[in-house]
Amino acid sequence: MIVVTAFGTSHLLSARAAYIQVGAMIGTWMVANVLFVIIPSQRKLVEAKESGSAPDPVYGMRGKQRSVHNNYFTLPVLFIMISNHYPMTYGAQRPWLVLALLGLTGVAIRHVFNLRGRGRPTPAAIAVAAVLALASVTYVTWEKSALTPATGPAGTFAEIQPVLATHCASCHNVPNPPRGVALDSYEHVRAASARIKAMAVDTQVMPLGNPTHMTPAERQRLGAWIAAGTPR
Repeated sequence: MIVVTAFGTSHLLSARAAYIQVGAMIGTWMVANVLFVIIPSQRKLVEAKESGSAPDPVYGMRGKQRSVHNNYFTLPVLFIMISNHYPMTYGAQRPWLVLALLGLTGVAIRHVFNLRGRGRPTPAAIAVAAVLALASVTYVTWEKSALTPATGPAGTFAEIQPVLATHCASCHNVPNPPRGVALDSYEHVRAASARIKAMAVDTQVMPLGNPTHMTPAERQRLGAWIAAGTPR
């Protein structure tokens, strides 16, 4: 269900918004598990103890089941919370797949922690976690290497400026641009060229959600111009 939701939202929303949506969904489940199952189950067991009657084991089973669910959700949710700092994840061509792989990696790592907490051997669990982590990194690396490199004629700033005006100016040519990245002059663009390449060419995160439909060819031209040293 999580993977299907990630796949669907990544086609309806921006990749970053899709990650937030999936994280909010999992977080809501975790809170609901506590409010509607775990705490009521504990109350039922306490009431049985106080009345001197035998507690119904189903309440303990339900509470334990939901506690286990929340336990395994923790690391995937934590990854989503910090994923804003790692645009190569949600900036991938298939961000839902990266989320699924890294989410499974988090579940496997949590399983290793659980086994160690019970004093049980962990070699097999560690191997599974390592394979999933390697698969995640390999996929992101392969996808990036498969992208068309920034080659071709570099052009001049006058030729690149229309691309920036179409896809970047509405947010960055304002008095207080996001993260202080102003793109209203050659000097400002040149100073921010490394960040532009990282966000608009390498990870293709910007424009956020791509509402202006920036094309791969435009990204390639922009990358080639930056790679050439931002000629004026």
